[in-house]
Amino acid sequence: MNSPRDAGTADWTSLDQLIDELVGLSRASLSCEGFYRELLPRVVEGLSAAGASVWELDDGAAVLRLHRDALGRMSTDGRAFIALQPAAAWSLAHCEALALPPHGDDGDETLPANATAALLLVQPIVVDESPVGVIVVQQRGDGDAQARRGALHFLATVADLAADHRRNFERAHLRRSAQEADRLDGLLSATYEHIDLRRVAYAVANDGAGWCGADRLSVLIVEGDSTRLVAATGVDEADRRADSVRKLERLAASVAAQGRSIAYPDDLAALAPQVTESLAAYVETTDCKRVRVVLLRHEDDAAEARSAPDAARGDQRPFAALVFEQFAETSAAATDQQIDTLQKHAARALRKALDVESIPLGRMWLGLKRRRGSIVRKVRTGAIIAAGLAVVFAATFLIPATRWSEASGVMVPQERREIYAPTDAVVDEILVRHGDVVAAGTLLLQLRKPELDLEQARVLGELQTAQRRLAALRSTRTSVLPTDAAQRLRRQELAAEEEQLGETIRSAERQLELLKQQQVELEVRAPIAGRLTTWDPEALLAGRPVKAGERLLRLADETSDWLLELDVPQRGYADVAGTMRNAEPAAVEFVVAAGPEHTYHGKLKTVATAAETSTAGATQVAAVATFHRDDVPSDLRKPGAIVSGRIDCGPSSLGTEWTRDFLHYLRTRWWF
Repeated sequence: MNSPRDAGTADWTSLDQLIDELVGLSRASLSCEGFYRELLPRVVEGLSAAGASVWELDDGAAVLRLHRDALGRMSTDGRAFIALQPAAAWSLAHCEALALPPHGDDGDETLPANATAALLLVQPIVVDESPVGVIVVQQRGDGDAQARRGALHFLATVADLAADHRRNFERAHLRRSAQEADRLDGLLSATYEHIDLRRVAYAVANDGAGWCGADRLSVLIVEGDSTRLVAATGVDEADRRADSVRKLERLAASVAAQGRSIAYPDDLAALAPQVTESLAAYVETTDCKRVRVVLLRHEDDAAEARSAPDAARGDQRPFAALVFEQFAETSAAATDQQIDTLQKHAARALRKALDVESIPLGRMWLGLKRRRGSIVRKVRTGAIIAAGLAVVFAATFLIPATRWSEASGVMVPQERREIYAPTDAVVDEILVRHGDVVAAGTLLLQLRKPELDLEQARVLGELQTAQRRLAALRSTRTSVLPTDAAQRLRRQELAAEEEQLGETIRSAERQLELLKQQQVELEVRAPIAGRLTTWDPEALLAGRPVKAGERLLRLADETSDWLLELDVPQRGYADVAGTMRNAEPAAVEFVVAAGPEHTYHGKLKTVATAAETSTAGATQVAAVATFHRDDVPSDLRKPGAIVSGRIDCGPSSLGTEWTRDFLHYLRTRWWF
C-alpha cells in the first residue's frame, strides 16, 4: 500500500473504513491489551508499515505493551525493541508527536536519536491532558514530507481513538468499583447487623456468596475434631443427616486438622491423603467443579498463621470454616482480595456471635436488656396466660376423643389382572379400546413374531420339498425291477432313502405343530371378564416391539368387591396394628379426591407387617380396607381413584392426642 498522501481515492476510502472500525472498537468493552491487539494490525495495514507498537508509562519509564510487525507476529519483549524506547520515552515526557528519520537525527539536539533503519512516527495517547502511552510506527524512510504529515495525521486520529477507549475503560472500571463498594456495604451491614450465631452465619452464607460470585457458600463451626454446618446459601434449614452434609462436615474437619486452607482443583497435588479422600467423596456426591475451603481464626492467630511456616500452623486451631463451591466450568472464580475481605469480616462477626452464645443464658439476657422497660408487665401477663392455658390443657384430658391414624391410597376392584407379553414379539393388532367390557377368553391383542413366521415358512418349505422327493422316490422304486443283484441293491437303497425322507417329513410336521402352538400363544386373551382400564392402548402399543414379561394391558372386574389400598405413615403403624387384635375390624372413613364433599365408610381388612419407602422418601406401611361398592356413586368409583382417609384406632382424650402430637414433633425435629 502506498503512503497516505500518495494513495489514490480507493486507499483513502480504505483508511476511512479502518477509522470506522477503530471507532467501533474504542466503544467496545475490551481490555486495553485486547484493544491494542485489534488496533496495531490496522495501523500496520493502513500505513503499510514494517511494524507498530504501543508503549505505556510505568514508574516513570516507557514500557512496551505490545508490538506487531508486517508479518503479523506479536511480541511483548521490550528488550527486542530497545531501539524504539528513546523515542517513546521522549514523546511521553514532552507529550508531542515525532517523525524521526532513519540512522541519525534531524539536527535538533533536543530530539532523541533514531538508531533504526526505519522512519519512526511517534504519537502520544493523551487522556485528560496527560500522556498515558505512545504509538510508535516503523515506516519506510523514502516517503516525502507531505506523505509523512498525512501519516502523522492518521496516527493522531488513531491515538485519539485509543485515548477514547482508555477513558471509556476507566469509566467502566470506576462504575464497577462503585458497584463493588455498594455490594461490600450490603455485605458488611448484613454481617454485623446481628449477634445471633445462626443469623450471622446465614448473612455470611447468602450475602457472602453474592460478594464472591460463588454458587454456594457454607459456614461451618469447628467443634473439637469435628465441624457443624450452621448455614448454606439458599437453604433455610440444613439437614445434617443428609449424606452430602455429612461429607461436607468431614471435609471441613480434615482441612481444619491440616490447618491450611485449600482450593480444588488447584491444590489437589499438595493435599494430605485424608483431605484428598474426604474431598473426593464430597466432589463425587455434589458434582461441583471448584471447591475452596477457607479457615477462620482469631485475628491474632490469623496474622501469625500467615507469617508462620506450614509446619507451625497446626497449633493455631481455626474456629470456623467457609466452603465456596462452583458447579459450572464457566463460573468466574472469586478473587483473592474478595476472599480475604469476606474472611476478615466473617471471622470477626462469627467470633463475636460465638462469644455471646458461650455466655450462660446469653440470648435470654440480651432479650431482657432490649425489653427492660416492659419486662415486669409482660411477665405478669405471661404468668396469667400460662396459668389459664395450664387449666384449659388439664381440662382437655377429660374431653373424650377418637384416636385416628391418617392414610391415603387408591380405590381398586378386588378382581383385576395385569396382562403381560408371553414372549418377545411385535404388537400387530389391537382389538380393544379403553373402557371396553370384555368376557373371559376374549382376544385382546394379536402379536406377531417375524422370526417365527420365517421359521414356519422354512419348515413348510422343507416339508414340501421332502414330500415331493418322497413321491419321486416311490415312483422310481416301483419302476425298478429286481432282475439282478444290482437292481435289487438299487431298490434297497431307494427304500432306505424313502424311510429317511419319511422321518424327515414326520419331524417337519412335528415342528409345524409346535410352531402353530407358538402362533396361538401370540394371541393375548382376557384372563377374566372385566373392563379394560389401560388408557389409549392404540397409541401405547400399536406396532411396538415388546419383551417377554412386559406389562401390556390392565383388566378390572368392576362387578366384584372393591378395596382401598392405603398407605399408613409409620407414625400410626403401632396404633393401626393394635386394632387388628380386636374382634371387630377397625372403622375407616375416607373421601374420594374427585368428590371430597361426601364421606364414605369401610372396614380395615389387613395391615402389612413390614414398612416400605415411597418414591418421595417417606416410610409407609401398606393396609387394605373393604367398603360396600354401592355406597360410592359409579361416577366416582373408578379403578385407581385417589382417596384420603383415616383409621379409627380406639377411644382416647383430646389432651392425650395433643400431648402425643407435641412429643412426636419434639422427637422428630429436636431430639434426633
